[in-house]
Amino acid sequence: MRNTKTNADKTLPIQEAFLSEKNRKELLQVIFETIRPIFPFDLPGLFIIDQINNEHYELLNVLDTYKGIANNKKWKKTYSLQRFEHEDTAVDFLSRSEFPKLAYIDKSGATWPHPQAQALYKLGIRQVIGIGLRNEDTTFGMLCFSSKKPDLYSDKDFALMKVISKQLSSILIHMVKNEEVLRQQRQTEHLLKISEAVANIENGPRLVDSIFNMVHRFFPFDDAGLFVLDLPNKRERDLIIDYDYNTATLTDIQNSGHVGWLPLSEITIFLAEKVDVISTVEELFTRFEHPHFAALQKQGYREIISGPLKNGNNLIGILCFWTKKQSGFSRESIPFFKSISNLIGPALGAVLAQEEILRLNNELRLERDYLIEEAKVEHNFEDIIGNSPLISEVFEKINIVANTDITILVDGETGTGKELVARAIHNRSTRKDKPIIKINCATLPKELIESELFGHEKGSFTGANDRRIGKFELADKGTLFLDEIGELPVELQAKLLRAIQEKEIEPLGGSKVIKVDVRIIAATNRNLLKEIDKGHFRSDLFYRLNVFPIKVPTLRERQEDIPLLAAHFAKNMCSKLKVPFHGIKESALLELMTYNWPGNIRELQNLIERSCILRLSNRSDKNSKLTPRIFDAIEGNISPTQMKKKKQVSLKILRENEEKEKISHALELTNWRIRGEKGAAKVLKIKPTTLEYRMKKYGLA
Repeated sequence: MRNTKTNADKTLPIQEAFLSEKNRKELLQVIFETIRPIFPFDLPGLFIIDQINNEHYELLNVLDTYKGIANNKKWKKTYSLQRFEHEDTAVDFLSRSEFPKLAYIDKSGATWPHPQAQALYKLGIRQVIGIGLRNEDTTFGMLCFSSKKPDLYSDKDFALMKVISKQLSSILIHMVKNEEVLRQQRQTEHLLKISEAVANIENGPRLVDSIFNMVHRFFPFDDAGLFVLDLPNKRERDLIIDYDYNTATLTDIQNSGHVGWLPLSEITIFLAEKVDVISTVEELFTRFEHPHFAALQKQGYREIISGPLKNGNNLIGILCFWTKKQSGFSRESIPFFKSISNLIGPALGAVLAQEEILRLNNELRLERDYLIEEAKVEHNFEDIIGNSPLISEVFEKINIVANTDITILVDGETGTGKELVARAIHNRSTRKDKPIIKINCATLPKELIESELFGHEKGSFTGANDRRIGKFELADKGTLFLDEIGELPVELQAKLLRAIQEKEIEPLGGSKVIKVDVRIIAATNRNLLKEIDKGHFRSDLFYRLNVFPIKVPTLRERQEDIPLLAAHFAKNMCSKLKVPFHGIKESALLELMTYNWPGNIRELQNLIERSCILRLSNRSDKNSKLTPRIFDAIEGNISPTQMKKKKQVSLKILRENEEKEKISHALELTNWRIRGEKGAAKVLKIKPTTLEYRMKKYGLA
């Protein structure tokens, strides 16, 4: 028989429990354990109703009050706190009235229309009594108690149930308000810390670090996307992927090749127009395609919260956070996310502004280098060395042709010094006070060569954000050196021919013809007559270039020059190593003069420099066919400390020379192609931009 105390007496412990606890979970656990002796139940239910979004959600996980399933993984998944559609569910039905109602759960779930019906039935629950929780005239929740007995509750329990609900309603209203105040206080503190972290950031890596290290502490996510939008040129890029941040999806995205600037996608436009939304990955994948989606889907991401990034009134990007959890982001998190976006937007604007400044500075520096400093660029060697009949014939031709303006074709194998011949012609000409501009036709992608040669106007193609001066225009009144001319695409050969004949160019996207006064020197290591037969080179362009041919001999054809060249390279390397040069042994010279030199002078220079370094370091080169010991006695009166320092320097130079030789070998294997599947960057397993930097560093560009 139940206790006969009044309802007020029975429910008094609820107020006491409220006064004794502050944590929501602990508070509700104590309240329900306080209620259990006066109102028996097997499972309690406490839902908050979101009328605006037609949803309801649980305040207290069933696992926290039903110990029989606390450690069961299956039930943990079923009873994780979730949001459910509200209308026409059992929670909707029981919350509508101010008076308690009874409901029953059968096997089919028809009598209890709710996603949890089957799980409750499997737990043995058969009867439920529930009532709406009200604040003044508004229903904001539902309280229910469930029983395994189908007849535990009756009409006699309604009055007690109503009293419990009223007291619990006032407690919950107070608790929710307190939680909201605390939540806003915490968010304000978090935003202040995020603001301090992103303030004055002017480079991408620091901004990316702040998102992953600072923002992630206060707004948990599994991965992030920071998309930069270039709306005028209809393109986008993910800044996080660009800076190689170690995200879960990075490997798959890099392997797919979808990095850097991509065409503006439909999903990006969609997310940019939707202000701070939560979407399911499945929903987005059904509606849109994106190069990164396959990798994201493979990694198991389920939800995304996203919003536009603005710098002032300008839309410049999108911020996305991804999660692998179902219902990983709540609607309550949207205002906080929006506040984070408002902080990231100006920071991204500062990063993009700094990038633009660096880009413009770099462009100006490159043009300055071409116009002013080109003559000072370090080359494989400083001068043409030799006195053999064949090289003397080259000198004679240089002297004959230098002061004319006729076009010259320099022919020779890789490493013979074709560029030095071109520079010698320019330096002895009337154009010597103007720059000699070089372009290597083998190292640029096809789509960029025309722009490099003739320039482009702003907006002429994707990425053309400003007008660019081409090499022809830069070389006006000077000399244009077209290296590896045999690699020039056939479709551009006609335009080059017109530029040479008419002495005028037309930039990409331009309508104005520009007159230029340029002296052309071309170089090739290919047999262009054979290339003409194959259809790879235009005969009219060949004859226009081959007005005055100069054949540069191979090193094996001028063996008598090897001692002079070897001594020249050895003396220069000794100067770098700051050690005296005492000459090269006769046995070493004999080795050098009997070798075939497939890499010509470049190979000889590399070997001499490496041998000098190895000799100083007391090391041998096991991989070289030639092992000349260059010095008779380099140590002299050098102290052990000085010798140690010189060995350290020599090892550094050795590593650089080894890298230079690897790059040279890869370039020769790939016909000096840098990009693409058959490019040297792929062979060396480095980025094309990295390869270009190292080529310039080692004088190979």
